[in-house]
Amino acid sequence: MKNLLTKTCMIVVALVTIAAVWAGPVETVQKGYSLVRSTVDGDESAVIDLTTDGEWAVRPTGIFKVQSNRREETQANAISLTFAAGIDAGTTADAKTLSWKIYAWKEAESPAEYVALGTATFGTQDVGRLPDKTHQLTGALRNWADTIVITTQYFPQTLAVSTVGSNSVCKLSFDLAGYKYIYVELTDCDGTTGTEAGDVTVWATWF
Repeated sequence: MKNLLTKTCMIVVALVTIAAVWAGPVETVQKGYSLVRSTVDGDESAVIDLTTDGEWAVRPTGIFKVQSNRREETQANAISLTFAAGIDAGTTADAKTLSWKIYAWKEAESPAEYVALGTATFGTQDVGRLPDKTHQLTGALRNWADTIVITTQYFPQTLAVSTVGSNSVCKLSFDLAGYKYIYVELTDCDGTTGTEAGDVTVWATWF
């Protein structure tokens, strides 16, 4: 009886070990900065009107798919967005502003949904070379947003903002809740006006 019990325990341990090896390690996707929106200098008001443009077939150019570059099936859990802008000579970088609105799609062929909308204000931290080392910002000064304000939230997951003020890089972060595509619409970013930032790019990191 004792030998039978010992053999049974050994079989159970072996099965548990095999199951753990078969399942493999839990993988977390980590990604450096990626360009979500190319340079925008102007007003993109009503790029998406959900009363007429909510279908996948009429999605805007520049929709961004959030995923690992290694495997198509590996999806990100959460994303952080930040803004960089070029500031015209003769103006003060600090306190330049823009407005933003984020849309998301669960998957291809699904409807567009609001995530949130709000504003961003730029500080004085210099961008230097942009993260992808390819895109360039015009303007005498090139700065990161140091303040992001969420005006309205529609998404089921709570959005969070880090590093408000202090001339550091501010990020807007949220759980993707399984959504695979996003689009960041920018308005009130005509660099020729007195208070609006221009030459804006949007960047993302995710994990």
